[in-house]
Amino acid sequence: MSPARFAACLLILALLLPGAARGEESASGEKEIRIRMLWLPQAEFAGFYLAQEDGLFEKEGLRVRIDHPEKGGEDVLSMLDRGEADFVVTWLSSALQRTTGNGRFVNIMQIHQASALVLIARKADGIRTPADLSGKRIGLWFPPDLRNPFLCFLRKEKIHDAELLPVLSPVNLLLFRCTSVIGGVEYDECSKLYFSGINRDEISVFRLNDAIPDLADDGLYCLKKTWQTSPDVCRKIRRAVMAGWHSAFADKDRALRIVKKNCDRSGVFFHKIYQKNMLNVMERLFQAETNDGQLRRASFEQGMEAAGVPADSVRFEEFAPEDLK
Repeated sequence: MSPARFAACLLILALLLPGAARGEESASGEKEIRIRMLWLPQAEFAGFYLAQEDGLFEKEGLRVRIDHPEKGGEDVLSMLDRGEADFVVTWLSSALQRTTGNGRFVNIMQIHQASALVLIARKADGIRTPADLSGKRIGLWFPPDLRNPFLCFLRKEKIHDAELLPVLSPVNLLLFRCTSVIGGVEYDECSKLYFSGINRDEISVFRLNDAIPDLADDGLYCLKKTWQTSPDVCRKIRRAVMAGWHSAFADKDRALRIVKKNCDRSGVFFHKIYQKNMLNVMERLFQAETNDGQLRRASFEQGMEAAGVPADSVRFEEFAPEDLK
């Protein structure tokens, strides 16, 4: 090959590869928007699946790709920082803890208006009220942003002498009596215990919302610079996802079929009863009749408390801009 032809080939590769490697633009130049879920495919994200299945993103003029981690518990906020995702789903308390000081994350949609976080205890160990948690061993997820809401609950209930055990998967610890109490979410750990043969009357379930009434979980986040440079895209994403959730609750059987399709695509086992229960809990958390997607100030303030960050370290107006409506 002559030097001139070799140089021409290099030039062609230089022009073609950047777009192909990133996968960010279509032939028409339309940017692909990457939304990263917090966990593996499940009914917790049904609204996103419905928005994609029903072409709601396309109706807004957007080309969206929904991604999931290969395993649960991925640090999705770091993916925003690294430019590996444009929008991510994560807990309110997690986003607030990571936003302090620099205000780099923006809540463009508060999906859950309540919390599914719970402490689960064996009644056989004498635990029937929050006061009975005193002196007990409690298994909690070890990342600080995941355990902080539980610590806030314990402080509210004046429990200062519990033994905290950092764990990855808490259910087995309770099943094999390694702990008396575990932290979890109502639609996951509680369901797994029931499916493992634990009767409902054998356990005490303490909802964090009982002590922290305005605490909320899942929200949709982007970098502050994304909101500043592409506010219309943020609004369109929010409208499409809101509509997707309303569609999911309007026809739950269809929503579950679409959830299964996403599970199958990722090689994730689909348990219909488990996923149906999760979708029902999502409906309670979403609060469709009053949810306009805006983070409430009360939830913001209690999220700050649950995250264990100073009250003046994040400005509500910057974290959840009202002109997203």
